[in-house]
Amino acid sequence: MLARHWKHGWLAAACAIAVVWAGHAASGLFTPLQKALTGWSMQAVPLPAAKEVVIVAIDEASIAALGPWPWPRELHARLIDRLSESDAGAVAYTVPWNGPEPREALNQLSRLAEAVAADPTLAEHAELTGWMQQSQVLLDGDSRLAQSLQQNHRTVLAVGPASSADGGWPLASLASAAAGVGHLDLPADADDGLVRSWPLLEQRGDRWLPALSLAAVAVWQHQPLSGLRRERDGLGGRFAVLGSSRWPVDAAGRVEPIWPTAEQAPSWIAQWPATELLAGRLPPGGLKGRLVVVGLHTPDPAAGWRPTVAGERSTAALVAASAAALIHDRVLARPGWARLTAMGLLLALAAYLLLVLPRLHARSRAAVAALWAVSLFVGAHLAVVVLRTEVPVVLPLATLLAGHLAVAWVRRPAATAAPSAITPAPPALPDVLHSHLAATVPAPLMGAQAALDETRPMHRPVQRRQLGDFELLEEIGRGAMGRVHRARQLSTGDTVAVKTLALGREFNGFALQEAQQRFQREALAAGRLQHPDIVRTLATGNSEGLVWIAMELLQGHDLVRHTSDGQLLPVPVVLEVCARIAAALAHAHTHGVVHRDIKPANVMVELDAAHGRRPVVKVTDFGVARITDAARTRTGLVLGSPSYMSPEHLAGRAVDGRSDLYSLGVLLFQLLTGQLPFQGSTVAELMHAVAHVPAPEVRSLRPRLPEAVSNIVALSLEKRPELRYADGLQMAHDLRSVAAMWPPMWAPTPAQATATARGQASTTV
Repeated sequence: MLARHWKHGWLAAACAIAVVWAGHAASGLFTPLQKALTGWSMQAVPLPAAKEVVIVAIDEASIAALGPWPWPRELHARLIDRLSESDAGAVAYTVPWNGPEPREALNQLSRLAEAVAADPTLAEHAELTGWMQQSQVLLDGDSRLAQSLQQNHRTVLAVGPASSADGGWPLASLASAAAGVGHLDLPADADDGLVRSWPLLEQRGDRWLPALSLAAVAVWQHQPLSGLRRERDGLGGRFAVLGSSRWPVDAAGRVEPIWPTAEQAPSWIAQWPATELLAGRLPPGGLKGRLVVVGLHTPDPAAGWRPTVAGERSTAALVAASAAALIHDRVLARPGWARLTAMGLLLALAAYLLLVLPRLHARSRAAVAALWAVSLFVGAHLAVVVLRTEVPVVLPLATLLAGHLAVAWVRRPAATAAPSAITPAPPALPDVLHSHLAATVPAPLMGAQAALDETRPMHRPVQRRQLGDFELLEEIGRGAMGRVHRARQLSTGDTVAVKTLALGREFNGFALQEAQQRFQREALAAGRLQHPDIVRTLATGNSEGLVWIAMELLQGHDLVRHTSDGQLLPVPVVLEVCARIAAALAHAHTHGVVHRDIKPANVMVELDAAHGRRPVVKVTDFGVARITDAARTRTGLVLGSPSYMSPEHLAGRAVDGRSDLYSLGVLLFQLLTGQLPFQGSTVAELMHAVAHVPAPEVRSLRPRLPEAVSNIVALSLEKRPELRYADGLQMAHDLRSVAAMWPPMWAPTPAQATATARGQASTTV
């Protein structure tokens, strides 16, 4: 009885693990819970007072004393003059001035001055002319503010939203007089609307714009922003480096500061009303050498209050907290070792749930589950509080809970079951699985499956199969017509991949012989391709009714996982990967080989290569697509989605390399947007759209993409082949030219690193 319970417990645990992991991989199911847990732990991080930063708040008392908002720029100029007199180390002004101040009063006064100068009687009163000139100076707020900024050359101005008509940039005369500009974009998290992180750099047009807090810290530290660079550690952790400061960032270059709680905020960063500063009353200790953040701090929604994991803050308070976090390195880290730790926890939990948990009694299971849960929770909390590092534990906790619930459900005591006097030892895992299948699947179906699946790896000892010089091991993948096995090359001992195609299922008689000969010709042609981004073909053959092809065994994963929203790669990585594919296709086309089936599943990538930092890209299945084309022609069916096929391919016309470049354009569109350019509720509708409907503009789905990227996508998706790229090298050149607009995302090669050490090159964000 216990043996049967143990068997079903193992199966239940395996199903629970599969459901939890698949659900998280497909939709990020537990990401919001992980963020909430990390945010809760961050509130316990001790934050010493950031005495280097002061907030000059334009609060309700200041507005009541100095006039309604918005203030005239002459008043802001007086405030900047006071900061200059106090010898502030740097000033971050969060009030954007992206347009000229209204000049109606100044224009009216100018006309009045001209009338006075033209009247001989009034012109005799010199004091009248002097008053009017003084009034003109006071009313010309833009000139007055530019003069103050020029004198206090350590003020950084804010850039407004990119959606503004003028792009949010400050007035040119003000921007040129300031020490720099920075953006105020603090995007809310899509999961819960809270502000957690912000981009150190943001692209505006053809230039990169620093965050306002980063620009202010650079001025305060006397560090030029041109020295900002990106580094990576040996485990994949990313860092932004400026001078002696080193901040952890994510793949998009965003930092996540540890925000002070409502109780910590008053004692962490000093706040001083603007009216007090204008009156000449400085905060204790003065402002000399300190970083001053000036901005609205009122309950008015126009002040820009934002919700964070530690409560609502004004924009000025968020900029000040961000600057203090950069100065004191109070930034949450997600290093490579944390990801490896989480993976190790998942593997350890899986082993425990599959091998140990089904053997435990109910009371022991509860105690062990509690020990696991407390250890994971406390460990993750201490990692944030002590190391300021996030270790993802919500997925392991969910796996633990699901596994325990599944095993508890199948091992619940039966109402009429009598206790067994003898407890047999639990069977081995392979025997358990086989006996379960034998008990639940009808015998005829089991026999038919065994006949069709001779090479499928079984969970019991089977005789290994040999194809030519290769001994097939376990199955590692399968497709519509074939399967892929891990294999050992007998002559060398190397581990390779062998793909087998069961052509007998699609062809018979003379057609089968012709298909086998065609496969040999196509495989031999693909074997002549020697390119670093094309999978290397080792040998081909025909054995026991199966045609097979041996190739190098690839690491990494295919691009399918990066074609959905939420899993998209950074734009520079997409451009680099597609440029590599285009160059590989150009090499194949010059040797007379057309791939015919470029799609995400036929491109393998390894984004964290062991040597070097650039992605490893391998285009697979050269020479196989023509065989599947023959099967489509014979059966009259389209195997798989026609979304990646060119119009001429769908129409059954002859295709050349430009058809592959069209398919690459579809792949590029999908990697950038998470959507296919053409969709339909039926295959017929989809084929009609591919053949006749113009491709959508890629920037309609992702507006911030440069126009050059949109042009490349549009050119590759032209309906007529003669209007597309002539060859893959042209497309690769254009993709790399656009990718050069982004900061470098990977470490230099050893030769580049040597040149950098000699002062001959530099890696700058």
